[in-house]
Amino acid sequence: MLKPHPDLVDGRSRAGRQRSGEHDDNWRNMLRSEVMWLQRIRPGGEYATLRSADDVLAKIGSTDGREIGRILDFKFSDYLEIGRRRGRCPSVLRPVDKTDDEIRAHRASIRNSSEKKAAKAEAEKARRLRTKQEAPVAPTSELEARRCAALVAYLSDLCSPAFTATQYALLSSLAAVGRTVVASSGGILANWLGWASFFLLSTIVTVPALLLLAWMMLRSSNQANPREPASASSNR
Repeated sequence: MLKPHPDLVDGRSRAGRQRSGEHDDNWRNMLRSEVMWLQRIRPGGEYATLRSADDVLAKIGSTDGREIGRILDFKFSDYLEIGRRRGRCPSVLRPVDKTDDEIRAHRASIRNSSEKKAAKAEAEKARRLRTKQEAPVAPTSELEARRCAALVAYLSDLCSPAFTATQYALLSSLAAVGRTVVASSGGILANWLGWASFFLLSTIVTVPALLLLAWMMLRSSNQANPREPASASSNR
């Protein structure tokens, strides 16, 4: 059975709970942070901390944002200065010289301003670039680069100096046949045979290629170190 959202268990929304004096931890943390910033923008409070904000709130003994703003003489100029330094205007503290409607209108004008949209787009662009730069490098990237370099060097060695470009193009296209043609039917085979049989078949199919590779390595070794003729050895 589905349970109601915690904010609606007793039939009241979060805003209704806040009006009745009941607040969650996020709301309290926001209030502490805004009081701390209010202390920092005032003379002598440059090094204010959350602990000093807790002391102020303990002395006030109220959790109402407008009442706290009245006691601390929180003006709209302070509201704007906190928003400039913090990058976000207070959402709990209420300035004593502005109504809630005026504050909402001010926030709406900031959200819809071209400068705000441009700054938000620039921040998102910087975040994506930072995420891309901090992304961990795959451990197989260096191995993959070496494999590709070895393949290119091997194909180049097989080509004739007189027709290097043409032969290299044909060999590289032939090497991609299995990846593009055979791999496209891999899903059908896996569905028909089952994953265990599919992997076993894939292993068996690679055996001829491995044997051919071993034969080519042996052939290259024999060409690099040709055996001396039997007659020459007998003369010695």
